[in-house]
Amino acid sequence: MQDNKPNASKLIDALRQVGYDNYTAVADLVDNSLDAYANLVKVDIGKQRDDDHLLTVSDNGQGMDRETLTEAIRLGSNIEKNEKSDLGKYGMGLVTASISIGKRLLVVTKQSNQYMTAVHDIEQIKSNGDFVASIRPSNELEKNMFVQRVGGGRSGTVVAISNIDLLQNKNLTVFKRVLIRNLGEIYREFINAGKKIYVGSTEVQASDPLMLNVDGTTPLIDEEKEFGNDIVRLKIVALPRMSRAESVAVGINIPNQGFYLMRNNRQISRAESLGVSPLKHNDYNRFRAEIYFPASLDKLMGVTFTKNGVSIKTLDDTLKNWIDHLVQPQLLAIKHQSARDITKETENTVDHESSERAFRLKSKLLPDTIPEGVQPDKAWRQEREAEGTWKKKSMGRLGAMFEFENVGRKITVTYNTDHPFYQVVFSEVSENKELTNAIDFLSYSIAAGLSRIASPKNEKLVDTFLDTFSDSLRTLLS
Repeated sequence: MQDNKPNASKLIDALRQVGYDNYTAVADLVDNSLDAYANLVKVDIGKQRDDDHLLTVSDNGQGMDRETLTEAIRLGSNIEKNEKSDLGKYGMGLVTASISIGKRLLVVTKQSNQYMTAVHDIEQIKSNGDFVASIRPSNELEKNMFVQRVGGGRSGTVVAISNIDLLQNKNLTVFKRVLIRNLGEIYREFINAGKKIYVGSTEVQASDPLMLNVDGTTPLIDEEKEFGNDIVRLKIVALPRMSRAESVAVGINIPNQGFYLMRNNRQISRAESLGVSPLKHNDYNRFRAEIYFPASLDKLMGVTFTKNGVSIKTLDDTLKNWIDHLVQPQLLAIKHQSARDITKETENTVDHESSERAFRLKSKLLPDTIPEGVQPDKAWRQEREAEGTWKKKSMGRLGAMFEFENVGRKITVTYNTDHPFYQVVFSEVSENKELTNAIDFLSYSIAAGLSRIASPKNEKLVDTFLDTFSDSLRTLLS
């Protein structure tokens, strides 16, 4: 057989672009710490004197002996994994995650009071034209770095990345803030179980996207299904109804709605639609779900190589059908409840008295609204000024946006509180009197224009206009 080694220089550059962002890469390194039974993990990043950055992930886990360290630093390592509990799988995480951030990886590990060091340097690999790494006993400087970050325990590991050239946010304050938020969500189950994770001096707090501890969150589904010898668990909740400002503050919006995938209790992807229609619409902002599954079902779930998402194309059809069967009734319930809540809230906050007061100031200037060719009746002749009033009532979601009645020179516009226009627009502007007035004046003006052509022979034309107008708005706002 002929030797067919890959070109080390080109392959190492390709591996640096496999799809990790910095935050995903750091999480992959934290995975290794938790797989090593660490109960304390520290992430630090800062500038060095030569203007380079140094990123370290330190833990008090079981550490590695020389043989294990040699495998860990190898691409495609052969370290045995437990698919029911371990977070890694392909033996690529330590190296590929590290080189997606910087060119030099230093690992200092301690087991049974014995220190070992490994160095993986991209410049050295390119210079040698081969995948090489240095494995040796730690020197005093490396031991001191270990003690400074881990302490004097019998075991642990420090992963240090330097010669950093792919840092995505050099504002370290922002970088740390985003990292803290991400790690709190990704490892919420581990943190709740007692694991400690720090970014700098800040302890990471568990963050639950399902908001189960928030008043008003409603659990809807918690079911399990067997797939072979393994179990998939699906949890669905409806988040509490909040004001627009509150919803923005806590992230109840389209980018955060959907499924959160929990592989071996570690979140690998967030806010996925999983091809479920009609997710990713404002009607379903309160929908959140978690899917728990073991790593042994990675193929069934369509888990990607970097473990930071799923491929919808390879998601198992039986699984998709089971999810869809449970989800669709809940989506419908959330949509209808949200519509009822918005209607109730809008009815309680929208005040049309301001429009009526402003209307009266210009009522003498408004044109007549009597239909062409129709003789004014007694009521019309008695009215000297135009009058506009606005009311509201439930007419069903498929009803017209509004109805109107013209008696004399008085036009009464009655809004349909079930129509998306009323729910979406008035809920947004209910506290802005100028905008509320403008919308009321627009509806009056449309009604006034229709009144001019609302003779008996044109009655069908008026109805057609209102139906088309209302249907178009319903479609565009839904």
